[in-house]
This record gives sequence, C-alpha cells and structure tokens, in this order.
Amino acid sequence: MSGVKFLLTGFEACGKSTITSTLTEAIVVNMDQKEYNFKVPHVNIKEYEGMDVLIALVTQKVEAYSAKFGKLPKTIVFDTVTQAYSAMQKYNADKYKGLTITRPYAA
Repeated sequence: MSGVKFLLTGFEACGKSTITSTLTEAIVVNMDQKEYNFKVPHVNIKEYEGMDVLIALVTQKVEAYSAKFGKLPKTIVFDTVTQAYSAMQKYNADKYKGLTITRPYAA
C-alpha cells in the first residue's frame, strides 16, 4: 500500500484527531488551534507564517524524527486541512492586497 493517501473528514469534535492517536511511525502537524495531547510525535502550529516557514518546520521535525528513531516516518498527518486552509487564506489576504492602480493625472 505504498503511496496510499486518504482524507478523513467530519464535523468538529467528532474524533478525527483521536483516530490519529493510533498511528505508529507518524508525525502529526497540528494546525487545529488546540493542543494535540496524544503520544504520537507532533508539532503544534499556532500561527501560519507562510509556506516556506511551514515546509522548513515540517522538514525540521522529520529530520528530528529520523535522528531519534533511525528511520523516516511512514506517515505525516496534517490535522486539520480545514484549519490549514483557513490559516493560509487569512495569511494571504493579510499579506497580499492586490494590484494598486494610480492614475498619472486627474480625470
């Protein structure tokens, strides 16, 4: 089942994060705006600061996992995709204001 990917979806507080607590050889990237209190190796993202920062942080956590366990994780979970998307949308809306057009003369 190499390369299998899936999306788990459900209403808030229905147990999506609890399901991830049963994973082995995994890292959870928690973007759910609450603490991830399970024993699975994880990182709590409190504020999205751009894709470059997120990639660097996930890379750092994967390298730390590899150093500790002597192998790469089989699974990286982003919990939750909805919160990640919302954080990205807010960050981009705040950072990028669009094209400002100025007229060289008054009409």
